[in-house]
Amino acid sequence: MYGISIPQSNSQVKQKSFKMDDKSRIKYSIYLPQKHKKADSLTLVIALHWGWGKEKLPDNFSEKFMDSFALPVFENNKTIIIAPNCPEKSWIENKSVSTVLALRKYCIEKYNIDTSSIVITGFSLGGIGTWYLATHYSNLFNYAIPVAGYPEKGWLDQTGQIRILAVNSIDDEIIPFEKINTAVEYLKSKNTDISMKKLHGIGHYTIDFFIKPVRTIFLNNKL
Repeated sequence: MYGISIPQSNSQVKQKSFKMDDKSRIKYSIYLPQKHKKADSLTLVIALHWGWGKEKLPDNFSEKFMDSFALPVFENNKTIIIAPNCPEKSWIENKSVSTVLALRKYCIEKYNIDTSSIVITGFSLGGIGTWYLATHYSNLFNYAIPVAGYPEKGWLDQTGQIRILAVNSIDDEIIPFEKINTAVEYLKSKNTDISMKKLHGIGHYTIDFFIKPVRTIFLNNKL
């Protein structure tokens, strides 16, 4: 488990469930800004949580991830944040990918989403999933913010028109920095719209120290 303090649940974060085409239900957490009106055009952020070990995924796992990372980073009066529970062992498996895409479609149909401002993001396991979705489904997202994750080499030639804003620490003891740095440099050579924020002195599990840099990137790109 991640060694961080979990703040009290935000009253604006609600736990809900979503019915997939195969009739299974996916639990997710959702944040809507307080002053949200139906006519407001909203940025959509889909946030993928980190790993949870070998035990069964707790029902409220996405809510804890929302409270401890996604909400402090992306809270904004024009942003809706969706954090689903991962239905498989990783975010790159078929049902996990289908869940993200189905939630994206559902939000566009239910809320007034600005379809030029759809963000896929995630931390660690969720960062890897973010890379996968950014490379395989770049036509469905405008921005990808993978944090403390990396792409596999075979994914890199599938990147389309998407802005990738990666955040990694050179002192991450879990994610090899050279692996992500090599991937970013390769994508730059292909004229991919990508940048990487290199953090120093931050380990993989000191998650609180990732929050400010990622939020700064989010705000500076006016998402």
